[in-house]
Amino acid sequence: MRKILLIIKREYLTRVRTKGFIIGTVIVPLIGAGSILLVVFLVGHTATQTSRIVIVDNSGQLAPAIVHGLDGKLADGQPQFTVEETVLRPASPDALQQDLRARINSEKLDAYLWIPQDLDQPFELHMRNPGQFRPHRPAFALRGSGPDFQPLRASRSTP
Repeated sequence: MRKILLIIKREYLTRVRTKGFIIGTVIVPLIGAGSILLVVFLVGHTATQTSRIVIVDNSGQLAPAIVHGLDGKLADGQPQFTVEETVLRPASPDALQQDLRARINSEKLDAYLWIPQDLDQPFELHMRNPGQFRPHRPAFALRGSGPDFQPLRASRSTP
């Protein structure tokens, strides 16, 4: 039994004294801590400039409530959102979506919210940079407009 303990001790010490073990013991916890700090930073990151949005309401019911509810302020007191335009029941939805995507890609607009005609369908939020938007915010914008709103389905606009 004593010989087995000596062998275990020797093997353990040879493994512990290696450069890989020492580096792994230091680097792995640092990478874990760095990952946690990155997540905390990204979650706590707030917008620094006003987001320009367009609301397209195919139902014709929710746009006024959403515009009224988008009253958040940035740290410097500026509004968090500026509604550039509200479109109720567009005559040509496909052409309008193409135009809005082009405006987003040319950075004249930050996002547009597409509210379907059937309110049982999810809303769509198209934007150039999804990181600038906190998904829970439109739910606050719908306060007072009824309990039956649907969550947003966000997507990135591409040319």
